Amino acid sequence: MVGNWIDELRAQGVDSQSCHHIREIRPGVLLTACRPFAAISVNAEDGGSPEHPKVLSTGEAAKFVHSARWPREGSDKFVLTGGEENFTGRCELNNSEFSVYTADRVLAGEATTFDGPVAQVPPAGNGLYADGKPVAGALGCSVHWFQEHPTFQDGGLVAIPEYEGGVRFLQIGSDGGITEQGYFLSLGSSSSSPKWAGKDDVLYSIDYARGIDILRWKGEHYVPGAGAEAVRVRGTGGETTPPAPNAAQVLKRTQLARTLAATGWSPDVCRLAAQRS
Repeated sequence: MVGNWIDELRAQGVDSQSCHHIREIRPGVLLTACRPFAAISVNAEDGGSPEHPKVLSTGEAAKFVHSARWPREGSDKFVLTGGEENFTGRCELNNSEFSVYTADRVLAGEATTFDGPVAQVPPAGNGLYADGKPVAGALGCSVHWFQEHPTFQDGGLVAIPEYEGGVRFLQIGSDGGITEQGYFLSLGSSSSSPKWAGKDDVLYSIDYARGIDILRWKGEHYVPGAGAEAVRVRGTGGETTPPAPNAAQVLKRTQLARTLAATGWSPDVCRLAAQRS
């Protein structure tokens, strides 16, 4: 070993804790997933080397940082981070968020610290599969490996996984605001890492339980200032309202209710028993 980057960063005033990952965003420039997270360089022109990396900029994080991304090789005005907290079956017990920081002052040479977070969202939450939210899970619903769409430019589309919460598709606005615009949730899923294939809006969802789900995004890309996109499915706008059943589904539901009622089953009795327990 020729050196210890944790020691090197500490000597520059950056005491990196709970480091989980490091990502090369362009040749020789890397972004750490630590507390605080930092952009560092091993390039001589930045004053760094592989043995002695140079700290370029940092961002404060109140919680564990699992993954950090700076789109467009570190030229975008937004830096994205996600936390992680495993084995919390109910989402309200989960202590991790997806966060957006702004790099405006860093890019302008006015500061060496990312500002923010300017926006954060917790896990999508628990509910019913019909509304795109699981009742509960084993790993839970914290953010894991996420990825922005190739069109991302100072805002746009990001796919994030939330284990049993599925893949959530988020819109990052020009102000850094976050709005969920869609999701993919399957029975028995535990999404770990969604990867844009780079063509035709295909997404590979790497799933602990299911293997790989191959998806195609049909919504907008939400790039600020890009204008409306024709022939695109409208996003959910943060609302995951269950779709109304069609006639065949209503008939099947009614027939099932009658069959169960004939055996003495009552939804009110079941609901009362669940509340009492």
